[in-house]
Amino acid sequence: MARKYSGFNSKEEFVFSEFDENYKYKGFKAEQVKKLSNQYKELVGQHVSDDGNNAVLKIAAGHVFKTRYGYGVIVDASHVVFIKDWQVWGLSRDQQSYIINFNRDYYQVKEYGDFPDFEHYEDLKSSDLATFDQVMAIAKQQEEAYNNPEKANHLDGLGLSFNWK
Repeated sequence: MARKYSGFNSKEEFVFSEFDENYKYKGFKAEQVKKLSNQYKELVGQHVSDDGNNAVLKIAAGHVFKTRYGYGVIVDASHVVFIKDWQVWGLSRDQQSYIINFNRDYYQVKEYGDFPDFEHYEDLKSSDLATFDQVMAIAKQQEEAYNNPEKANHLDGLGLSFNWK
């Protein structure tokens, strides 16, 4: 019998629901989700799926906004990537960033809005999120930093866990 919701079983092992296994956590293993407390979980290991079609990123809350149908991730002063609710895994412990699973098939940069705070990106080519391949590169950098925190100077003060939604 398939589970209706993902969660931890009596042995403290994470178990996916059918939807989460095929969409939300596609490409990742249940063993990668570790329980820190009743509210916080942690992703361990790889941040890019084996097939290269999914990448998990920690993105500052200022880059993400809620829409009627999900969320938008700001790429530059006039471009966004729209994502579904199920792609957002949660918020970081300090509530300053989102944990998002980007999928290659759904990663489409669209011209939308005006974001003056992001004018330092002169055009789409100067943004770190312009293509999915760039997203994968950032995910690998974050993976290296989170899996080797003693080598990562830029992670000071950031919680590595995330709040389950």
